[in-house]
Amino acid sequence: MAEPLKVSVIIPTFNRRDKLLRLLEALQSQTASPGSFEVIVADDGSQDGTGEAVRALRPDFPALTYLPGENQGQSAARNRGLQAARGGIVGFIDDDCLPEPEWIANAARVFFDPSVGGVQGTTYCDVREISALTMQIRNLDGGNYETCNIFYRRGALEKAGPFDPALKYYREDTDLAWRVLDAGFTIPFSSDVRVAHPPHRYTVSQLLRKRLRFRWAFTDRYFERKHPVRFKTLKLFGVFTPAIAAYYPFYGSLALLLAGLIIGAGPFGMVAAAALLLVSYTAVCIVYLNEASRGIMLQVLLRRRREFLLFLLSWWLIMLSELAFHIWGSIRFRKFSL
Repeated sequence: MAEPLKVSVIIPTFNRRDKLLRLLEALQSQTASPGSFEVIVADDGSQDGTGEAVRALRPDFPALTYLPGENQGQSAARNRGLQAARGGIVGFIDDDCLPEPEWIANAARVFFDPSVGGVQGTTYCDVREISALTMQIRNLDGGNYETCNIFYRRGALEKAGPFDPALKYYREDTDLAWRVLDAGFTIPFSSDVRVAHPPHRYTVSQLLRKRLRFRWAFTDRYFERKHPVRFKTLKLFGVFTPAIAAYYPFYGSLALLLAGLIIGAGPFGMVAAAALLLVSYTAVCIVYLNEASRGIMLQVLLRRRREFLLFLLSWWLIMLSELAFHIWGSIRFRKFSL
């Protein structure tokens, strides 16, 4: 008699064929019995041969399902996967991750408690690969709910609802987790549910384009409107920072310098204001990098000094753009806050 299906693993993907294939190979090597889980690839409009490559694996991977789709964002792709999922537990992982062999089995064990609506796991990377021009996810102690490594009980998702398609690139994972918590479930952290998530290295222009596309401060106004109480608990610095809060010292120093120019302050006052701006800017950049890498010491980032200097020379563009996005989002969603 075949073992009943317990877990559905959903992978949204977009133009990452080779990384996706490495992930699927790792999922084939799970210690959980093959008949106890299925894998659903929800393609978000890839044009790099992803569909053909995944379909070619089907003869040796019968539990694999491929769902083609248009480019509508990760939330929409995950929702299509949810509609097709048959397991009582639904796991989410990103296409550029590598789960450890016990990933599914260790996560499934946590759901013996009916109050558990989800479980978040350890997400790690080689810290030696981190620099000022990388983006990475490290979740070593919980509370972040990233969809690169999280499982949910189907019943919890049915009460909380699917991913919000309006949140295409940012906050969609936190939004879902908070709705599960609001439905009365818990989402504990398990250090045994482990996934490697290698850092992505960008050029300066690539990093700026990605951040401009994310529009963090704009999204936060919509997100705050949905979760006004929980939003106030976000940390001042860190991944959950309201997008412009960490930049206040820079904005204040810049305003002081501009005020000096307007009122015709003397040379000493202007030099002092410029020095304050430089110090505050550098400090904010360092704090941001430390928090974005989850506590990596500065000397690790300085191993690639050229990338660190390029970051310092360009990040003011992001700080100013986030201020503009904040104002735009405040007007668009009628949510005015600092």
